[in-house]
Amino acid sequence: MSDLSGALKARARYMLGFQTNQDLPRSRVLHEFLGVHANNAGDPFVEGDYGINTKPVERAVLDYFARLWSADSYWGYVLTLGGSEGTIQALWSARERLGASSSGPEPVLFYSEAAHYSLPKVAGMLKLSTFAESGRRDYPGECPLPWSGDDAEVGWPDAVPVGPDSAVDVDALVRLVGFFVERGHPVILVFNYGATATGAYDDVAAACRALRPSLSGSTTSVGENGGAGYWVHVDGAFGAGFMPYVETGYRQGRSERCGPLFDFRVEEVTSIVCSGHKYLGAPWPCGVYLTRNGGSGASEPTIVGSPDSTLGGSRNALAPVFLWYALARASEEERVTSALRCLEVADYAERRLRELDEEMLLRDGRGLEVTRPPVSLSVQFRRPGGGVMDRYALPGFADTGVSERRRTHLYVLPHVTEGLIDELVEDLRARGSSAGTE
Repeated sequence: MSDLSGALKARARYMLGFQTNQDLPRSRVLHEFLGVHANNAGDPFVEGDYGINTKPVERAVLDYFARLWSADSYWGYVLTLGGSEGTIQALWSARERLGASSSGPEPVLFYSEAAHYSLPKVAGMLKLSTFAESGRRDYPGECPLPWSGDDAEVGWPDAVPVGPDSAVDVDALVRLVGFFVERGHPVILVFNYGATATGAYDDVAAACRALRPSLSGSTTSVGENGGAGYWVHVDGAFGAGFMPYVETGYRQGRSERCGPLFDFRVEEVTSIVCSGHKYLGAPWPCGVYLTRNGGSGASEPTIVGSPDSTLGGSRNALAPVFLWYALARASEEERVTSALRCLEVADYAERRLRELDEEMLLRDGRGLEVTRPPVSLSVQFRRPGGGVMDRYALPGFADTGVSERRRTHLYVLPHVTEGLIDELVEDLRARGSSAGTE
């Protein structure tokens, strides 16, 4: 076990390719919780009969994120499986609220080409039709977008197109949503706030403003009085835990940059999810899910003395403790400073990689093809060879519309320093001639 622990710590030293903060708090107080089985089974706002829980701490964490995301009232919980669990919870709740089992037109799901890879899986689990599936089945050849892809004969792309910065194409989204609303379909929209591959941010506020005429005309007859026929979910697994501090720094005049508005100040936003193990940092997957609406599932107490309103039954009781400790060990000002520091290191990484790109173009005739969306902590470049991918845990992925996994990226989190960036650049320089051969 000691050897395994040492090996993991050695790998963590060079972690650049994934959005996991390796700068974790170390405390004997936290270790004390490993000697008992605590379980936050059931709804976080109902204590329940399993008395060995940390629900008071969980509620404190939720209250913190409610303030961070400007939620006047909310329901939610600390997740056990990471951000994807929150997205499943959101889409499940959306399906139930919008009446997937009613006799009216079915709800239709929209997400972009840059959406998390789990979205098609989640849609299949919940039997939710994407706009592409519904369009090809019920409206072949009627897509309001010009389309010349592999499915041109039926005229529907697999996902909503994105722009050059990997953010959703708002005009295309408005056309697609309007098409289905006009035909009586409730709509479910998933926005990215910190896309997995590029770190790009959908402009949620601008998109919702543009969608407002369509969404205001979308209603559902489900329930006693019906209601809005839409659900807007923000997948902020990475960005929702980072950008609020950048915004604070921007308002204080400490930064000239800020990402687009995404939180509950946007009146159409129904739910938000954030991973706890990414920017904030935790030793296991976890996250926070908040919604303006309640949960799904049973409303009456179950055998654990609490409603079965969360996706899982047993829930990790240590995640709220660790998240609260991570939040409490730093002041708000220190968190702002840390976020702005990450942006500075990302700027440094982009600059060093662009310098190397020019050098390699002159030397080898082929550069690194460096890209970075605005305010992103991710820098993308051509996939290298020579063992660099493994040393820095760099993932391979494809550009939008391309099948070959010829791109990679780095992510700057609080544990990443200019020194680590320098090591990567030197390895790329030494082994750059074999780039793209792995």
